[in-house]
Amino acid sequence: MSSADRFEILYENTVIGTTSFELGDPPMGVAFGKFTPTPAYRRDDITDNNQLSAWVAGRAIPAEGLGIEGTVESGEMEVTILGIPYPLYAELFPGHVEAYKALLSADRTDLAKSAL
Repeated sequence: MSSADRFEILYENTVIGTTSFELGDPPMGVAFGKFTPTPAYRRDDITDNNQLSAWVAGRAIPAEGLGIEGTVESGEMEVTILGIPYPLYAELFPGHVEAYKALLSADRTDLAKSAL
């Protein structure tokens, strides 16, 4: 799997939107991205965030929580999923993990240069 995959966001058993989870924080097991609602999405119907789930390729993603922010009217909505365990996070989001490793490597290089 890759971060280019489309993830379905469900409330109870209904698909209410999709996302690609374009960004993430690998050490925290967090991914987030633009939320594209389906016609079934009704913000007022979501009374229990514990009933939200993310699915990809027919399987639910185990996580500590999921939330949707923004409004349909604003056109800017984001979905965040928290606490995805390793090694599943790396399987689902290899691009996020590689970007994080590159960031750490760059930070070490900058630190080494500044020490000279």
